[in-house]
Amino acid sequence: MLAAAEALAPDHRVYALDLPGFGRSEGPSDALDVPAFADAVAAWLETMGLSQATVAGSSTGCQVVAQLAVRHPERVARVVLDGPTLAPHLRSAARLGLAWLRNLPHVPLALTARVLTTSSATGPRRLWQSLQRVLADHIEQSLPRISVPALVIHGARDTISPSPWADQVTRQLRAGRLYVVPGVAHSVATLAPRSFAAAVYRFIRDVPQRRAA
Repeated sequence: MLAAAEALAPDHRVYALDLPGFGRSEGPSDALDVPAFADAVAAWLETMGLSQATVAGSSTGCQVVAQLAVRHPERVARVVLDGPTLAPHLRSAARLGLAWLRNLPHVPLALTARVLTTSSATGPRRLWQSLQRVLADHIEQSLPRISVPALVIHGARDTISPSPWADQVTRQLRAGRLYVVPGVAHSVATLAPRSFAAAVYRFIRDVPQRRAA
């Protein structure tokens, strides 16, 4: 999400972090589950002295953001869910893999290669464990408990977070709104960072910061 962060940075203070065990961060030998990732983000926000932040996630990161908003509402003023996973009908490794393959024709080859390289660096054991943790987390149970304003960003060609699911996610949120980006597949923040940034800009401008209930 670096390009999206750079697009937002001229007018907003932007922070980006690697979740424990990913990117350049250290982590436990076993992959964390989604609630533990949310707790790790909350601890990072506390260490940084940040509260009432607008927190954005993309794809499986949306599951972490949703858990963060539920478990640590004092840290969150708004949430942005870009291509939120995981639709119930895709909650298996095989079905998710097929949806990913259907998404590939709409993704630049260089980006797919970068994703595969990054994933392989994580290691097959941690990658498989992380997949199982993601599949075990039911974001639809968290969505109605998010009391702060929420923006759902959806790429119209997204097969991993398809249109009916994006609509369902938005309806389940107490204060949700949907922004659709035409012609873009899964993860608008990665494929169309300027469109992502424009949507977030409008969301922050139009929706007052509100303390979680």
